[in-house]
This record gives sequence, C-alpha cells and structure tokens, in this order.
Amino acid sequence: MSRNQLIHEKKSSSSKDISDWILRYKGELDGLVTMVRTKSGEQKSWKPPVESYIKINFDGAFDLQQNRPGSGMVARNSLGEILASKSVLHSSHACLQAVLLGIHLGIESVVIEGDSLIVIKKCKAVLPNKSKIRAIIRDIHQHCGYFQRISFQFTPRSANNPTHSLATESLKKGEEVYLNRGVPDFYTTSRGNEKAMKPGLMGVHVDFFGW
Repeated sequence: MSRNQLIHEKKSSSSKDISDWILRYKGELDGLVTMVRTKSGEQKSWKPPVESYIKINFDGAFDLQQNRPGSGMVARNSLGEILASKSVLHSSHACLQAVLLGIHLGIESVVIEGDSLIVIKKCKAVLPNKSKIRAIIRDIHQHCGYFQRISFQFTPRSANNPTHSLATESLKKGEEVYLNRGVPDFYTTSRGNEKAMKPGLMGVHVDFFGW
C-alpha cells in the first residue's frame, strides 16, 4: 500500500497494513531529521526561549499493540523551569494540544516546538493549507488569536526526547497526565532526559501523529 493510497484514496486496510505503513513513513521522516543532524555535525539539546516567552514542546507517539495514539507536552520558561506537563491518550493532534495547553495556562507569548518538520512548516505557512490535515491546521491557526505572540519552531529529535518519553510512557501505562510545575515520576527517570529539565511497551514515534 502506498502513502497516497492510504491518505488520499481512503482505501480500507488491515491493522497490519496500517502498522507497516506507519513504520515506512516513520523511516522517511526520520531521514529528514537525520539530514538536519548531519548538517550541524552534532546532537542538539533543548534550548530555552528568550525572556518573556514560554516554550511548549510537543510530540506524538503510537502504540502499535493497542492501536492508539498519544500526545505529550511540556511547557518551560526561559530558565528551563517546568510550568506544566500534560499527556493525552487517543489524540494524534499533538501540536494542537500544545496550543490548547498554552491557552489554558494564560500564556501571552509562546513558542510551539516539535520535531515534526511537516507539521511545523504547515503551521508557519501563510497560504491556505490544502493537505489532508487542513482542518487541524485551520484549528491551530484559529487558536493563535488567543496569544499576543506565537511562533512555531522545528527542533531535532535529540532535543525533544524528554517530551517523547512523556508521550510513550503515558501510552505504556494507559494514563493521562496533567501536572502544574512538575512532571510524572517516570518522566524524571526516563533515559535521555537532558539536564536542562528541572522538575519534578515502548510506543513507536511517528511524526505523522504530531498533527
């Protein structure tokens, strides 16, 4: 099955077909991230936003065994302090969830950051979006009016691993999380959490589910 058949022709498919397609698509998009890493010559780490801005990182994950998506978001200030962390099960719209979290927190100036290059590009685009996810992008743009200033920023996977850990661990435990000024216990002990983080069944990461 080709990606165009799955997305555009809406052909019915078995769970195995969908799972195989997801893994192939993951490989394609991981290649884009690898290109960015190669150009820089090094693994990038999370960078704080400028003063007065809050950065919300988002990521999506998919549990192939349970056939369900999940999203993770972490909001941090210019000092790297965590203002809130949240995970949502059965939601593949991680970027939209990040925007909604910013609105809930009453943030005025926000940077929405994720490692889904396709999603970030569509969110930054000025021209009308004609893709399959146009409804989600439209919702994101409509909610931008709640902020005084908002920007969308791509970051390599190496700088977004902690947020991915939140999404995958929530899927693994089957639990949604929302914490003010903290993160779940499993998050602080997850391998790959960078030092910049100041607290508190592996899912398969697929940029397709960052929408």
